Amino acid sequence: MRIHGFGAVVAAVLMLAGCSGQEAAEPEEATEIPVEERESIADFDVEPLDPAATEPCALITAEEAESLGIETEQAAEQDDTDGTDDTEEDDPRTEKNCHWTGQEQVALDLRVDTHTATDRTAVWHVIASGMLEESKQELVDIAGYPATELSVSDRSCNVEVAVSDEHYLWVQAQSDDPCELGRRAAETAIGNTPQA
Repeated sequence: MRIHGFGAVVAAVLMLAGCSGQEAAEPEEATEIPVEERESIADFDVEPLDPAATEPCALITAEEAESLGIETEQAAEQDDTDGTDDTEEDDPRTEKNCHWTGQEQVALDLRVDTHTATDRTAVWHVIASGMLEESKQELVDIAGYPATELSVSDRSCNVEVAVSDEHYLWVQAQSDDPCELGRRAAETAIGNTPQA
């Protein structure tokens, strides 16, 4: 956690000391909370976001999807060719989920999750998951937000980002470099997520 306006406080102390002729006591150094002890998005220098305030598919635009190597229209077209009616169960785009596919077996699934536990926050959950060696998840920073990535296979990676104390963005990426794609997609989605 950063302490803002620290320089102004020090300057004021020095001015007062100069006027009184007394030496100013040295100020205490500002310390950041270690990552493993952070439990709230307020412990990070970012704004809390509310991904539930918009549709998941709105978190990555068509142009942004193309730059990631995926296409927004192809997923829906592929779903239409399976010979079944489009229902919420088999539609790749639902209230909390959006799916894209691209050429060369590139696929991306983006889901908005709500943290339901009452004793801990989404931030605590993500950090704890990344700190446990047995979980095989790596704690990473995505646009300043706490996140984990899990390499499922050579072509599949899961990325989970706590964007507030209540919400996660969960990304599953499939490509030749899936964790890189997952991180880029998550960062793109964060940039389009409304503030809480």
